[in-house]
Amino acid sequence: LSALSEQLNTLQHNISQKENDLRILDEEIRHIPPESNTETAVLDLLTKQKDYRDLSREILNLKCHEAKVEQQLSCLQEKLQGIDPDQLPFGIDLKDQQSLGPIPQTAARVADFASLVVSDFIFLGTVSIAAIPISRINECAGQGRK
Repeated sequence: LSALSEQLNTLQHNISQKENDLRILDEEIRHIPPESNTETAVLDLLTKQKDYRDLSREILNLKCHEAKVEQQLSCLQEKLQGIDPDQLPFGIDLKDQQSLGPIPQTAARVADFASLVVSDFIFLGTVSIAAIPISRINECAGQGRK
């Protein structure tokens, strides 16, 4: 959970930085005088417009990834809060669960954690939540995507 939480925080920070870069680029584009017809001004405008499109696309991709990580974290965190630590399957340790605190979420879906922790995800040792495909988590959350 702490790894997912850290990944979510990193994604949110990256999105914030990219959105700030996009605002700066927007201001630069707006400050190019429309009457400038020199080759340099036109090339500068075209370059900045391309950078703007690329950055917008990158932000969109980051937001999609953020939503997936947020849903994984939300599903697991909500279900794990109701589970007695003594009843957890072998290899799952929640000692860092208390340090997470509330996490801002846009997707509040509850996964059937018992069905996630099936023999194909349990190995002797620990379970890597990142190894569970998002389609499996979505399926357990009732979205039915396989």
